[in-house]
Amino acid sequence: MKIAFDFGGVVCETPEFRELVKVLLAAGTEVHLITIAWAHEGRAEFVEKMGIPFTGVHIIIEDGKISHGAEKVRVMKEVGCNILVDDSVNVINAVRDAGMIGMQVYCPYFKGHGKKKIVEVER
Repeated sequence: MKIAFDFGGVVCETPEFRELVKVLLAAGTEVHLITIAWAHEGRAEFVEKMGIPFTGVHIIIEDGKISHGAEKVRVMKEVGCNILVDDSVNVINAVRDAGMIGMQVYCPYFKGHGKKKIVEVER
């Protein structure tokens, strides 16, 4: 099985997801990190400092024009992953529209959630 996690709002801010990633890796599951960041953010260094040996770390460079959902779906297809855990409803909708499994989570630690409405999505 291959599963992917988002960084901001999921793995970064939530200790429980970091522990889940470690358990999945120990069980032999391929675990990919798929994230979008501006080039200047230093995301790769931050992920490395976390010390989690992801199967793959995929950083999509934000340019203000990309579709986050389409880009994450593209990477998922490239690595053969069909499950994504993400906090963005738009990304989850794109994943589900592509016929894959998208699991939306709400991270109470993530300050960005105060700026957007979290909605339940039925499929």
